[in-house]
Amino acid sequence: MRAAALRHQPGEICFPGGGMEPGEDAAACTLRETEEELGLTAAQIDLIAPLPALRHSSGQRVEAVLGWVNSLEGLRLQREEVAEAFLLPLSWLRANPPKWAVYATVAELDTAPEELLPFLPHYRRERRTPIWVYQGRVIWGLTAKMLVDLLETLSRIPD
Repeated sequence: MRAAALRHQPGEICFPGGGMEPGEDAAACTLRETEEELGLTAAQIDLIAPLPALRHSSGQRVEAVLGWVNSLEGLRLQREEVAEAFLLPLSWLRANPPKWAVYATVAELDTAPEELLPFLPHYRRERRTPIWVYQGRVIWGLTAKMLVDLLETLSRIPD
């Protein structure tokens, strides 16, 4: 769960992540961000496969990489970014399909140029998101979409 003091998505449940540094690919970024935010090293993680790329509601392209964590030894949360970490059993996700919700994003009137104010109240963009509630924690938005993609990817792997 993201720290409450963060400017973007405070208190939301997210996977470790962030912007790629020059020369990095999605796999290298995944390993670096996981170590920075959770203290887990590359030696503790086996990367398996990329998940389908998604777009965040801000328009940013997000590339997630599926990995297997072999050990939680040394887990330490970077408290400036991470308030809490928890395990979500894959069996629970498979047994509990998400609910779906539609919500609208609206332009921020207080920061818009004066010339646009007459138009912006009518500017709405509808979004559709899966939602899970696990032990009182709400998982939605991009994180929930990644979980849907994960379940879909795993469903194509033969037993």
